[in-house]
Amino acid sequence: MLSVRSLVHRYADRTVLRLPALDLAAGEHCVLLGASGSGKTTLLHVLAGILRPSEGAVLLDDANLYQPPRGDRWRAERIGVVPQRLHLIDSLSALDNVRLAQSLVGRRDDAAADQTLTALSLGEQRLSRPSRLSTGQQQRIAIARAVVNRPRLLLADEPTSALDDGHADRAIDLLIQAADACGALLVVATHDARVRRRFARVIDLSPAVTP
Repeated sequence: MLSVRSLVHRYADRTVLRLPALDLAAGEHCVLLGASGSGKTTLLHVLAGILRPSEGAVLLDDANLYQPPRGDRWRAERIGVVPQRLHLIDSLSALDNVRLAQSLVGRRDDAAADQTLTALSLGEQRLSRPSRLSTGQQQRIAIARAVVNRPRLLLADEPTSALDDGHADRAIDLLIQAADACGALLVVATHDARVRRRFARVIDLSPAVTP
Protein backbone atom coordinates (compact mmCIF):
# COMPACT_ATOMS: atom_id res chain seq x y z
CA MET A 1 0.00 0.00 0.00
CA LEU A 2 1.20 3.50 -0.90
CA SER A 3 -0.33 6.45 0.93
CA VAL A 4 0.20 10.18 0.38
CA ARG A 5 -1.06 12.77 2.84
CA SER A 6 -1.11 16.59 2.53
CA LEU A 7 1.74 16.56 0.02
CA VAL A 8 3.16 19.88 -1.14
CA HIS A 9 6.41 20.65 -2.90
CA ARG A 10 7.81 24.09 -3.68
CA TYR A 11 10.79 25.43 -5.55
CA ALA A 12 11.59 28.78 -3.93
CA ASP A 13 8.19 30.51 -3.64
CA ARG A 14 6.52 28.51 -6.43
CA THR A 15 4.29 25.55 -5.57
CA VAL A 16 4.75 22.86 -8.23
CA LEU A 17 2.90 20.01 -6.57
CA ARG A 18 -0.11 19.81 -4.28
CA LEU A 19 -1.75 16.45 -3.57
CA PRO A 20 -4.05 16.28 -0.51
CA ALA A 21 -4.41 12.49 -0.44
CA LEU A 22 -3.72 9.38 -2.48
CA ASP A 23 -4.05 5.68 -1.62
CA LEU A 24 -2.86 2.94 -3.96
CA ALA A 25 -3.10 -0.78 -3.22
CA ALA A 26 -0.38 -3.38 -3.68
CA GLY A 27 -0.42 -4.72 -7.24
CA GLU A 28 -2.47 -1.80 -8.58
CA HIS A 29 -1.62 -0.07 -11.88
CA CYS A 30 -1.91 3.72 -11.94
CA VAL A 31 -1.06 6.47 -14.43
CA LEU A 32 -0.17 10.05 -13.49
CA LEU A 33 -1.36 12.22 -16.35
CA GLY A 34 -0.67 15.87 -17.05
CA ALA A 35 1.07 18.34 -19.32
CA SER A 36 4.72 19.25 -18.91
CA GLY A 37 5.12 21.26 -15.72
CA SER A 38 2.14 19.67 -13.97
CA GLY A 39 4.30 18.04 -11.29
CA LYS A 40 4.40 14.45 -12.58
CA THR A 41 8.16 14.02 -12.40
CA THR A 42 8.32 15.88 -9.10
CA LEU A 43 5.75 13.49 -7.62
CA LEU A 44 7.60 10.50 -9.05
CA HIS A 45 10.83 11.66 -7.41
CA VAL A 46 9.01 12.15 -4.11
CA LEU A 47 7.50 8.65 -4.35
CA ALA A 48 10.94 7.25 -5.18
CA GLY A 49 12.29 8.62 -1.91
CA ILE A 50 14.84 10.89 -3.58
CA LEU A 51 13.11 14.29 -3.26
CA ARG A 52 11.94 15.26 0.21
CA PRO A 53 8.62 17.14 -0.08
CA SER A 54 8.18 20.59 1.42
CA GLU A 55 5.18 19.33 3.38
CA GLY A 56 3.29 16.09 3.92
CA ALA A 57 4.02 12.40 4.25
CA VAL A 58 4.54 9.42 1.94
CA LEU A 59 4.12 5.92 3.36
CA LEU A 60 5.00 2.65 1.66
CA ASP A 61 3.59 -0.36 3.53
CA ASP A 62 3.17 1.95 6.56
CA ALA A 63 6.85 2.99 6.51
CA ASN A 64 7.41 6.73 6.10
CA LEU A 65 9.84 7.39 3.23
CA TYR A 66 11.31 10.46 4.93
CA GLN A 67 10.88 9.98 8.69
CA PRO A 68 13.42 8.75 9.60
CA PRO A 69 15.59 9.44 6.53
CA ARG A 70 16.00 6.29 4.40
CA GLY A 71 19.24 5.16 2.81
CA ASP A 72 19.97 3.93 -0.70
CA ARG A 73 19.74 0.29 0.32
CA TRP A 74 16.30 0.71 1.92
CA ARG A 75 14.98 2.37 -1.25
CA ALA A 76 16.65 -0.12 -3.61
CA GLU A 77 15.04 -3.04 -1.79
CA ARG A 78 11.53 -1.60 -2.05
CA ILE A 79 11.39 0.80 -5.01
CA GLY A 80 12.34 0.29 -8.65
CA VAL A 81 12.58 3.24 -11.05
CA VAL A 82 12.63 3.37 -14.85
CA PRO A 83 13.78 6.94 -15.58
CA GLN A 84 12.95 8.88 -18.73
CA ARG A 85 16.66 9.01 -19.51
CA LEU A 86 17.63 5.41 -18.96
CA HIS A 87 21.12 6.08 -17.53
CA LEU A 88 22.51 2.76 -18.71
CA ILE A 89 26.29 2.39 -18.43
CA ASP A 90 27.60 1.58 -21.88
CA SER A 91 30.93 0.20 -20.67
CA LEU A 92 28.95 -2.59 -18.99
CA SER A 93 26.93 -5.41 -20.51
CA ALA A 94 23.16 -5.61 -20.15
CA LEU A 95 23.70 -8.23 -17.43
CA ASP A 96 26.13 -6.04 -15.49
CA ASN A 97 23.75 -3.08 -15.71
CA VAL A 98 21.15 -5.26 -13.99
CA ARG A 99 23.69 -6.50 -11.43
CA LEU A 100 24.30 -2.88 -10.42
CA ALA A 101 20.80 -2.76 -8.92
CA GLN A 102 21.58 -5.90 -6.94
CA SER A 103 24.80 -4.37 -5.64
CA LEU A 104 22.81 -1.54 -4.05
CA VAL A 105 21.17 -4.06 -1.72
CA GLY A 106 24.38 -5.99 -1.09
CA ARG A 107 23.38 -8.95 -3.22
CA ARG A 108 24.72 -10.77 -6.26
CA ASP A 109 22.37 -13.32 -7.76
CA ASP A 110 23.43 -14.07 -11.33
CA ALA A 111 20.57 -16.51 -11.83
CA ALA A 112 17.98 -13.88 -10.88
CA ALA A 113 19.61 -11.27 -13.15
CA ASP A 114 19.69 -13.76 -16.03
CA GLN A 115 16.09 -14.84 -15.44
CA THR A 116 14.90 -11.22 -15.35
CA LEU A 117 16.55 -10.43 -18.67
CA THR A 118 15.26 -13.66 -20.21
CA ALA A 119 11.71 -12.85 -19.08
CA LEU A 120 12.03 -9.57 -20.98
CA SER A 121 13.32 -11.36 -24.12
CA LEU A 122 16.91 -10.23 -23.59
CA GLY A 123 18.56 -13.52 -22.74
CA GLU A 124 20.56 -13.60 -25.97
CA GLN A 125 21.64 -9.98 -25.53
CA ARG A 126 22.69 -10.23 -21.86
CA LEU A 127 26.40 -9.79 -22.69
CA SER A 128 25.84 -6.96 -25.20
CA ARG A 129 26.55 -3.34 -24.45
CA PRO A 130 23.50 -1.04 -24.51
CA SER A 131 24.76 1.06 -27.45
CA ARG A 132 24.72 -2.04 -29.65
CA LEU A 133 21.04 -2.64 -28.93
CA SER A 134 17.85 -0.98 -30.13
CA THR A 135 16.00 1.71 -28.14
CA GLY A 136 13.36 -0.84 -27.17
CA GLN A 137 16.00 -3.30 -25.96
CA GLN A 138 17.70 -0.57 -23.94
CA GLN A 139 14.37 0.22 -22.35
CA ARG A 140 13.92 -3.43 -21.41
CA ILE A 141 17.35 -3.42 -19.73
CA ALA A 142 16.19 -0.46 -17.65
CA ILE A 143 13.00 -2.31 -16.72
CA ALA A 144 15.00 -5.42 -15.79
CA ARG A 145 17.29 -3.31 -13.61
CA ALA A 146 14.25 -1.76 -11.89
CA VAL A 147 12.54 -5.08 -11.06
CA VAL A 148 15.44 -7.48 -10.39
CA ASN A 149 15.21 -6.82 -6.62
CA ARG A 150 11.45 -7.54 -6.71
CA PRO A 151 10.39 -4.10 -5.44
CA ARG A 152 7.11 -3.26 -3.76
CA LEU A 153 6.76 -0.12 -5.92
CA LEU A 154 7.69 0.28 -9.60
CA LEU A 155 7.86 3.81 -11.03
CA ALA A 156 8.27 4.80 -14.69
CA ASP A 157 8.78 8.34 -15.98
CA GLU A 158 7.53 9.09 -19.53
CA PRO A 159 8.30 5.56 -20.81
CA THR A 160 6.65 6.15 -24.22
CA SER A 161 7.84 9.68 -25.01
CA ALA A 162 10.16 8.65 -27.87
CA LEU A 163 8.16 5.67 -29.16
CA ASP A 164 5.68 5.14 -31.98
CA ASP A 165 2.27 3.62 -31.28
CA GLY A 166 3.32 -0.02 -31.58
CA HIS A 167 6.42 0.33 -29.43
CA ALA A 168 4.53 2.47 -26.90
CA ASP A 169 1.98 -0.32 -26.42
CA ARG A 170 4.79 -2.84 -26.06
CA ALA A 171 6.56 -0.70 -23.45
CA ILE A 172 3.42 -0.51 -21.32
CA ASP A 173 2.87 -4.25 -21.76
CA LEU A 174 6.39 -4.91 -20.47
CA LEU A 175 5.96 -2.62 -17.46
CA ILE A 176 2.66 -4.25 -16.51
CA GLN A 177 4.08 -7.75 -16.95
CA ALA A 178 7.19 -6.91 -14.94
CA ALA A 179 5.16 -5.35 -12.13
CA ASP A 180 2.77 -8.30 -12.03
CA ALA A 181 5.65 -10.78 -11.94
CA CYS A 182 6.94 -9.36 -8.67
CA GLY A 183 3.59 -8.18 -7.26
CA ALA A 184 4.61 -4.51 -7.39
CA LEU A 185 2.40 -1.46 -7.44
CA LEU A 186 3.01 0.25 -10.81
CA VAL A 187 2.89 4.05 -11.20
CA VAL A 188 3.57 5.54 -14.65
CA ALA A 189 3.98 9.29 -15.15
CA THR A 190 3.23 10.55 -18.65
CA HIS A 191 1.78 13.34 -20.76
CA ASP A 192 1.07 10.76 -23.50
CA ALA A 193 -2.70 10.38 -24.00
CA ARG A 194 -2.10 6.98 -25.68
CA VAL A 195 -1.15 5.53 -22.31
CA ARG A 196 -4.33 6.58 -20.51
CA ARG A 197 -6.52 3.87 -22.03
CA ARG A 198 -4.25 1.16 -20.60
CA PHE A 199 -4.94 2.09 -16.99
CA ALA A 200 -8.13 1.88 -14.93
CA ARG A 201 -6.74 4.31 -12.33
CA VAL A 202 -5.89 7.75 -13.72
CA ILE A 203 -4.70 10.72 -11.66
CA ASP A 204 -4.60 14.00 -13.59
CA LEU A 205 -2.19 16.41 -11.93
CA SER A 206 -2.81 19.37 -14.23
CA PRO A 207 -5.31 21.12 -11.91
CA ALA A 208 -2.86 20.78 -9.03
CA VAL A 209 -0.40 23.32 -10.43
CA THR A 210 -0.27 26.64 -8.59
CA PRO A 211 1.40 29.54 -10.42
